[in-house]
Amino acid sequence: PLMLSFILFRANMKFSMASAQRGLLLPVLVSFLMMALLRRWRRGRQLRRVEDKASGTLTTAATVRASSHPASPCMEVALHDGVYALATTQFHKAEEEVVLKPIERAMQPWLDGPRSVEYDLNIFTVGSRITDVCGTKATIVGVDEDGDLPVFTDDGKTMIFYAKNCRKALSVGDRIFNTRRQEDAEVIGFDHMDDPVVVKPNQLKSAWPRCVIERLTSIGDRVHYPCETMGTLEGFDEDGDFKVKMSNGQPAVWYASKCKQGIGCLPKKSLADKLLEELA
Repeated sequence: PLMLSFILFRANMKFSMASAQRGLLLPVLVSFLMMALLRRWRRGRQLRRVEDKASGTLTTAATVRASSHPASPCMEVALHDGVYALATTQFHKAEEEVVLKPIERAMQPWLDGPRSVEYDLNIFTVGSRITDVCGTKATIVGVDEDGDLPVFTDDGKTMIFYAKNCRKALSVGDRIFNTRRQEDAEVIGFDHMDDPVVVKPNQLKSAWPRCVIERLTSIGDRVHYPCETMGTLEGFDEDGDFKVKMSNGQPAVWYASKCKQGIGCLPKKSLADKLLEELA
């Protein structure tokens, strides 16, 4: 009898535990369901915020993208039932494209202005990088009515530089020479370390450290030729010589080996130097 009582007691305990577990299962399932519904509600709210933000910034983003890539197809934005439809392949990812980068936001006031300006036979183009007399590095975001350069500095500030106080820095499209590998290439971008990403003549791409490169004379630079002749580099011929527009506006082809790079400002002559030149 004692053994039978013990067996019945254990069986009753197991049945009670199973009942308790079944009783706890329902609240757990309800909790998981509530959490899933809450997460879905939060996700919907985030998407609605993105759509609201898109309604105010997507058109501006399209304008900036189109101005940055004039050769690309026209980017159109259509309004349909309150939702912006992206009309080109560059806007397939709406959440990534509607948010302007700081440098793109700095370009907005200057979108209708000139895209380049010439000073001392150097051509400064929107998107190029420059350095001022204080060593501040920046990217040109526009050209104002006086020919000065609104810029976006590397530390995130918006300023205006006088072209006469600026010097061209390494930019996309420039030619550089690798002193270690003894080869030249064209800059097509910059990596996360701000080292230039280049494409070689054989179309291979690579990233070169800044410590082993030298900037070569590039399109838009001022070049100096013997006999104090100067001009602006506009291209290269089949032999690699320079096609230039001279200071008098005439085109010419100069031997590259005889040209000297001049990307800074022209030296200003003092009054004494001018008097000596007139006396001579």
